[in-house]
Amino acid sequence: SNLYTKYEYLGFRPKGFFHKEEIGQYLTEWIEHGNRMRAEQAKNSDSATLRLREIRKKYGSARNFFEAQKCHERTQIPSR
Repeated sequence: SNLYTKYEYLGFRPKGFFHKEEIGQYLTEWIEHGNRMRAEQAKNSDSATLRLREIRKKYGSARNFFEAQKCHERTQIPSR
């Protein structure tokens, strides 16, 4: 179109005017890739990750877990 030729002749492209399809396709592929990687990670989790997930499920966060653990240690009777 004349608009494209005019802008190209002037040496700049208006923001968001060109390559919308390519950018949209790239973002779609990136999101799909992230979803695939998270699914693969969930299937192949190591024991440390599984333990952290259990802690998060039970206590809400690792910080709450350690605070509960400290509180529990303070309530224990020392052995003699």
